Amino acid sequence: MGAQGWVDILARWLHIVSIVAWTGGTIFIAGALLPALGQRGVESAAMARSAILRYRPVVATATIVVIVSGFALLGVRLSYAGFDHLGLAYKIVFGIKMLAAFALIGMAHASYGRLAAADDDDLTAIEAMMPGIAIIGALAVILLGIALHRF
Repeated sequence: MGAQGWVDILARWLHIVSIVAWTGGTIFIAGALLPALGQRGVESAAMARSAILRYRPVVATATIVVIVSGFALLGVRLSYAGFDHLGLAYKIVFGIKMLAAFALIGMAHASYGRLAAADDDDLTAIEAMMPGIAIIGALAVILLGIALHRF
């Protein structure tokens, strides 16, 4: 296996692990942590805010790794086939995936910024942090990524 094969394996592994860390943590916070702390007390809000802000560096690191490894994977794909040999379906799915992924990245970082600026007892900022649309969007981006391997 040449260097290109190793780059492909490493980039793919980093891409998948980062997506799992980011998406899995988001699903845990939205599906388990926030409902468990849903008593609406000041202590619960402060605990949820603290947990989410501790998770922020994981999201930031995962975001950077996903972007870098994603472009590495695109580079590997282009080195195998070249842009002209990628089918129209691949280009469309890839474009939709990129738009959705960057929209999710923007939403996540804007939500963390609002949360960091909120008071400890402002549970509405915490609840607005993990909207269901973000989870559905993240899963859609993952499925689009899987679909790209079919083209």
